[in-house]
Amino acid sequence: MNEYAEIFLRQASPASRSIFAQRLRMFFGYVERQQEVQELSQLTPQRIEAWIVDLRARKMKPASVYAYVSTVRRFFAVLHREGYLQVNPWPDYITTKRPEYSLRVVPTPKATAELLEAADDAAYPCRTRAILEVAYGCGLRRMELRNLNVSDVLADSLRIRGKGGKERIVPLGTAARTWLEKYQYGERLQIVKKYNPLEDALFVSELGRRLSLPSYSLILRKLGASKGLSLHSLRHACATHMLRNGASVLVLQKLLGHSSVNTTQLYTRVETSDLLRLLDKYHPRP
Repeated sequence: MNEYAEIFLRQASPASRSIFAQRLRMFFGYVERQQEVQELSQLTPQRIEAWIVDLRARKMKPASVYAYVSTVRRFFAVLHREGYLQVNPWPDYITTKRPEYSLRVVPTPKATAELLEAADDAAYPCRTRAILEVAYGCGLRRMELRNLNVSDVLADSLRIRGKGGKERIVPLGTAARTWLEKYQYGERLQIVKKYNPLEDALFVSELGRRLSLPSYSLILRKLGASKGLSLHSLRHACATHMLRNGASVLVLQKLLGHSSVNTTQLYTRVETSDLLRLLDKYHPRP
């Protein structure tokens, strides 16, 4: 099945290949555990339905289930279109409807500061602090952090490869730039000199390799101040705190790398909900 995965992944953007590969590995693992299924052509609509039921039984979030299902659906569509499968086993009655957007936990400026300072107790404090400062200061996605190379660190900005392989330049604030320099010329330099001098990745593991996506989540979970928060919470915090301080939605759209301003406007729902709570609390006639 791996050869089919390669066919599909060649058509994906470089920024998306690793996450698509991870989703396909999970799907292939499920298929291989079904003794009666030896080839993809033997898959039935009923077996695909059973896989989706299995995903939900893992208590995945609806957005995660949607991501896995939509990736596998696209995988079969590509193989069928290119002639590698005579029949597309994906049934028409199983559609991939994006779940309704739900607001994430958005930390206050005080909670964000506490989270950043908690990095001092991490195994690699400079790396952890640099990741958090860049995530918050630049509003980056987890995948965008992972894709960063040393060459993407410019004098006072970062070159970001976002969704769909789109590139953008985002400014580096003083705090983010300071901690990146401490990390690059401290912990990172020591690690790559010892294990992997040719590594291009900006954020590396203890063995000098590019940090995996799950590693970013694990780093955050290990921080005592991170309860209920994720790296994406810091992206939301960046947008929300900037809105409160007067930034326009158009400025945020450019910073966050949204193709449509409608996506950026979702962040204004957080700001509006805050205003409604203040209205109820303080206005004489709410």
